[in-house]
Amino acid sequence: MSEEGTGPSSSLLPEEAFSLLGNETRFNILRALWELFDPPESSPVSYSNLMDYVGVRDSGNFNYHLGKLEGHFVESTDDGYVLSDAGEQIVQTVVAGTAVEQTSMDPVHIGVICPVCDGTGTTIRYDDETLTVQCTECDGIYPSRPGKLAEFHLPPAGLAGRDPVSVFESAITRVTLETRSMIAGVCPRCASEPTVEVDWCREHESGDSGLCDQCDTTMQSIAMYLCQTCKHIWRFPIWCNVLWHPATIAFFDNHDIDIEPLSWNYYLRGREFDQELLSEDPPRLAITVRADDATLRFTFDESMTILSVERDGPDT
Repeated sequence: MSEEGTGPSSSLLPEEAFSLLGNETRFNILRALWELFDPPESSPVSYSNLMDYVGVRDSGNFNYHLGKLEGHFVESTDDGYVLSDAGEQIVQTVVAGTAVEQTSMDPVHIGVICPVCDGTGTTIRYDDETLTVQCTECDGIYPSRPGKLAEFHLPPAGLAGRDPVSVFESAITRVTLETRSMIAGVCPRCASEPTVEVDWCREHESGDSGLCDQCDTTMQSIAMYLCQTCKHIWRFPIWCNVLWHPATIAFFDNHDIDIEPLSWNYYLRGREFDQELLSEDPPRLAITVRADDATLRFTFDESMTILSVERDGPDT
């Protein structure tokens, strides 16, 4: 929150962190430091001002609880106190989930293109911090949830001040950035390096409904990124690994294909990419992007590391 308050905190076990935060006075101290922070320029909060704002009269009691937070969630400076990065994240997480009145949304028509049937009978609904995209004109992508196309985690604050289409667009932007972060090897939650596994349907064949009889989905391959530190899991089709690659964006631009990388329509372009399992020992995968008479072919290993990028055909 300020340059004076940044820096590494001392190591703290999860059970110790929960114990520290399981006290009303301590959390009120964190919230007070957050509410008193006034960006872009803000000074540390003095001991007396912080104590008055929290509303604790017993200085001994207040000093005890503040001391418990120091070094972990609160940092002291010569001029007062500020939240550490960990303290800021704790308060922001709570505020993102409780600072808004609207925490659900009944199905609303948004009319974006369905990737299965190309219809525009798409709706969104919101409940339990999840935005669900559904098609009212086909069975969707998941047989267990008729019409379901996608689900995105979105904190309740994402609904504040936005109409349904804007809510949908904000969710697409958020999931795109988190996906790109995982692909880049940085967990968007804790910044650790995730591991990756690829699940490939070797006998993939879409039926009349667009679903494969073998894997019960429209997606031939799924990459699962797992952060071993914070246990964050992110699953998406493997073509996402090339969708936002600079070579792909340049390829589309060279062929005068209009793109908006943070949009739903751009995301749907990935479903047009060719996917191929080249070999299983060693594992080798290929994804090919096409435009006019030209191709852009990516080859990957089992960790979704790009081994080669090959272009063929004319540029415009």
